Amino acid sequence: MRWVLGKEDGIPHSIPMREGVLPYLSSNEVNYLAFSLATAEYHDELYGHIQETQEKYAEGEMIAYLNSKGQNNVRKWNPERNGVPQGEKGFPVQVFIRNKIHHPENTTMRASSYSPDELKQSIDAMIAILKRP
Repeated sequence: MRWVLGKEDGIPHSIPMREGVLPYLSSNEVNYLAFSLATAEYHDELYGHIQETQEKYAEGEMIAYLNSKGQNNVRKWNPERNGVPQGEKGFPVQVFIRNKIHHPENTTMRASSYSPDELKQSIDAMIAILKRP
């Protein structure tokens, strides 16, 4: 079992890493478990880990997989090809956040973002999915 340093009431203490879901030591996961620090980087690691373990490499496959795990298409995303909007569609929040991180060139979606609460909820949902048998 791995241990990390956490804080409770401002006092440092050790906490077990048994709550982790990644198969490697990740500073992003440590920061999330110890300090509840939700980051785009940890979101990206979890998303990629799901893609690899479930072999869902295409966006449509990931959407279908997340839908099958109870994640609804609650966020709108309008993909672009050569700068031309392709039409708005509903996506699970995990895919929306992933696209927002990976496609800063998408000018159609520049004004649309995600909140810190959405990022945390998305991370928590992916952790729950990864913990299910």
